[in-house]
Amino acid sequence: MSVFLNRLLWVILFVVFWLVLITGFVYAPYVTRLIGQDQKSISIFVWSDLIDPKTIHEFEQRTGIKVFVNYYEGNDELLTKLRFAHGVGYDLFVPSNYIIQNLVKDGLIKKIYKEKLQFWRDIDSRFLGFAHDPYNEYTIPFVWDVYGMGVNRDFFVGKVFEPSWRMLFEPPFYYRVGMTNEPREVVSIASLYFYKAMKPLDQKRKSELARILIKQKKFVESYTDLNTDFLLTSGSCQLVLAPSNALYRARRQSEKVDFVLPREGTVMALENMVIAAQSTKDDLVYEFINFLYQRESVQSTCSRYGYLPVLKRDLSELSLDYIDKNKLLGDYFKSIKLITPLLPRHELFEFWLSLKAH
Repeated sequence: MSVFLNRLLWVILFVVFWLVLITGFVYAPYVTRLIGQDQKSISIFVWSDLIDPKTIHEFEQRTGIKVFVNYYEGNDELLTKLRFAHGVGYDLFVPSNYIIQNLVKDGLIKKIYKEKLQFWRDIDSRFLGFAHDPYNEYTIPFVWDVYGMGVNRDFFVGKVFEPSWRMLFEPPFYYRVGMTNEPREVVSIASLYFYKAMKPLDQKRKSELARILIKQKKFVESYTDLNTDFLLTSGSCQLVLAPSNALYRARRQSEKVDFVLPREGTVMALENMVIAAQSTKDDLVYEFINFLYQRESVQSTCSRYGYLPVLKRDLSELSLDYIDKNKLLGDYFKSIKLITPLLPRHELFEFWLSLKAH
């Protein structure tokens, strides 16, 4: 009996530990808000590699406004946590374009007042008016990423190489490739390559893409969002599907890697500033947003993490050794599409799990 009770006690302690951990994770913003309730403060929810901590510190020093930062590693984590907490506890977050309509539908974000934004007229019009928010009532474009192929230049010397997604999905000879672990990105790009369009997938095309990606798996070294740059610089892969900021990191480690924009076109992710519907600190939030769009702040974010800016001023000054700026921002830009969910959310993840389990 004592052995049974001892085991039961350990089980109870284990369950309590995880309940406390999960509760703390979910309600962390409430705690930070309680801590900061007697001071000027805001609570933000962002990607871990999006805003330079030095920029936040500089903002706090200049304004006396405390910024409590909470991090997430994916848009689905963001959406799940916001839904669970009904959006309470945050003032500002920075989601990708493809999750915006979910946030609007769930009443988790509020409309913005453009007259409070000192930089609004300086935003390049190419980053405004997308389907997820046609009139930019809720979203302020912040930074963007373009997807391409990271290539080990030395490996392909003397070999046939095409600036085409074929090199990723249908390798003409054997080499290892690295893939992102985000199904929206993979399905969007595969659809753009195989069907010359990004439209919702019917059952036939869904099955076709599944067979194609299963066939590709014999070349795939890894599906990951965290270290595609390492797969390339370490030599584990000779070619990777990656966003431009990952190739920015790779080039800082090795000059033997190139970033190729495929001739068929590509996709981009657009990160947006949105204000939480439950926030009561709009004036402080707008002050913080305006600070983030100042020249020094933008340069800090882009130089530290490799993101691309949306302001005309900063785009004109853009200088990256791994991207052909004239090509990227010239006629080629017309062939860049926003990452778009081509399957309902539950179908998309069933599709992805089935692929990886095959």
